[in-house]
Amino acid sequence: MQAHEYEALIANATFGYSYCKIILDSDGKPVDYLFLEVNPAFEKMLGKEPGTVQGKRVSEVVSPVLDDPFDWLDCFGEVALTGKSKEVEGYSVALRRGFRLSVSSPEKGFFNVLSFDITQSKLVELELIKSKETLADYIEHAPDGIFIADSSLRFIDVNPAACKMTGYTKQELLTLKISQILSDEDIPAHRKSIEDLQRTGKSSRVTHFKRKDGTIVTIDIEVVTLKDSRYMSFCRDITEKEQTEIEKNRYMHAFRNTSQPVLIT
Repeated sequence: MQAHEYEALIANATFGYSYCKIILDSDGKPVDYLFLEVNPAFEKMLGKEPGTVQGKRVSEVVSPVLDDPFDWLDCFGEVALTGKSKEVEGYSVALRRGFRLSVSSPEKGFFNVLSFDITQSKLVELELIKSKETLADYIEHAPDGIFIADSSLRFIDVNPAACKMTGYTKQELLTLKISQILSDEDIPAHRKSIEDLQRTGKSSRVTHFKRKDGTIVTIDIEVVTLKDSRYMSFCRDITEKEQTEIEKNRYMHAFRNTSQPVLIT
């Protein structure tokens, strides 16, 4: 392919192309870069009109990208100074675009960049990260005890409420299996619950935990199956509620079985 054919290919390409010179400070550290050649697709990616980018520094054209979380300057500077090519992905907050970049250096101090717009997939990825962070924050501060167990039913993660509920530290709980914090009388029901989980993917029941100090607490538990044969349990301590119900029933039984008139005010 002749030189003019390459030029035509770059000029009409849907991907961005830029040829740049790295600019260093007195200590040899990259501080800016100069656009020596760009194609229309690259100008469009920057949100600029044709002919407004070439011959200018990035700090003149789109200076906010220098403050992006992804360090473009460090990436390009490393390639320009070492000659080692790179394939990277990054998201520019300033441009609101995600890019997959192929960066190479034809000679020291200069670099070429082929830029591919992957904004949509990057936005999906960022939303997923945000969702995971939100979920992690919820689990950490949830009032209910949350236990996550692996396929062998050993705990692999618990939240602070789970520790408070059982009296164990997180490190201690991560050495135990679910059956080891259940009261002896609840083991048969636990086995039935596992069968339900394997069949339907969820299970709920009232059970009893044996705390580290030996006391028994009544727990309303709901369990769901996650991916990779893991289980997540949402547990609420209903010991006080259960005790209140027992006392209420005891009083009602006394009232129903007395022959004496009872005045309630």
